[in-house]
Amino acid sequence: MSESSGVNVLERLAAPESRRNPYPLLRWLRENEPVHRTEAGFFLVSRHADAHWALGNTGDALVVPDREDLARQFPAAASHPAMEVALDGFAAKSKPGYTSLRRMMSRDLARTRVAQVGESIRLRCAQLIDGMAERLHDGEAVDFHQEVSRPLTFEVFAELFGVDGDERHGVSRDVLEVAGGLEAVDEEALKAADAASERVESYFRGVIADRRRSPRDDLMTALVAAHDTDLERPDDKLILGLLWVLWMTGFDSSAAGLDRGMQAILDHPDQLHWLRGDDQQAAAFVEEVLRYDSVILLTPIPRIAARDIEFGDRMLPAGAMARMVIAAANRDPSVFPDPDRFDPSRDNRPTLSMGYGPYYCNGAALVRAEMSIVLTMIHDRFPDLVAAGEPVWTEAIGTANGIRGVDHLPIRMGTAGQ
Repeated sequence: MSESSGVNVLERLAAPESRRNPYPLLRWLRENEPVHRTEAGFFLVSRHADAHWALGNTGDALVVPDREDLARQFPAAASHPAMEVALDGFAAKSKPGYTSLRRMMSRDLARTRVAQVGESIRLRCAQLIDGMAERLHDGEAVDFHQEVSRPLTFEVFAELFGVDGDERHGVSRDVLEVAGGLEAVDEEALKAADAASERVESYFRGVIADRRRSPRDDLMTALVAAHDTDLERPDDKLILGLLWVLWMTGFDSSAAGLDRGMQAILDHPDQLHWLRGDDQQAAAFVEEVLRYDSVILLTPIPRIAARDIEFGDRMLPAGAMARMVIAAANRDPSVFPDPDRFDPSRDNRPTLSMGYGPYYCNGAALVRAEMSIVLTMIHDRFPDLVAAGEPVWTEAIGTANGIRGVDHLPIRMGTAGQ
């Protein structure tokens, strides 16, 4: 059975108290309605075992929606290029050739690019730290999100995808314009997003053409080369679709990961010895950050049930769209004892923070490396940081890209032992 209690979970998730702390609501959802039909018509799957199974069986019992499925769910897309771009990007996941491109990129990121970009992360982080050091030492508050996590993650993405230095500000502004328009679903914002999406797509078509003429040692060149080995691909829509998915989900999620790490530093000073140890200890701290306060609230891409699927005594009917509630699954006590306690010593191998199965996060190695490098550098330079106010959470939570993020995260220097 999958009857609903009448609780509007999406509305409650959007409320200020849930933006600050969704976990009481997610616990209720997991314990009472683990397969919940939302007011929007799609289902939320929140138990760890069910979410794990659903992610692992994508492509079989559950499938990624195609272009027509997404268009039916988002009918307003037809009149807005920005929404068309988003749909095309997500629908590319179901097209032949996308999986091979995605696998190539995952291997490339895991094997070579993360090592190469690690030094860039350290250099850029040091510059950002230097830029705020005097103000922190003078007792001023600094916005970690605006001054560290967002600019740093954008610079890393820009370097990976070959965005030239003098073009980065414009591309960054346009990507954010598109993301903001899609979240707001406001006519004025969508018109601005339409123009921005056309500029971004035009820019990346130029970058793709340039890499064909003059290959470089970057991820864009590798993507173009892998794409062009298949002569049946008539245009560059697959590359552009992959780029949009990465920019719309990876950029924000990477910044949110750094913000979560900083919040853990502020909230759990008794665990900061993990950041003063070796690389393995820092990695354990990062894994617990990702489990304890998940960046991804809901999977951004829904799955469609290819048949009736039973999750215990609950049913996901054939044809239904479902999204896995990663944040609820990562605090399932059947898998993580005492799940509401922050404990980097726990076994975090079962976490679903980076997904599971055929759509495991492309940039998982990059996100983990970025978080380990930045959090250890920040803590080493400023060991006594404290909150300078409450985080300002984004207005839209989890309904579009699945990310629960902040717009502002104020910090300041404290005194030892504070």
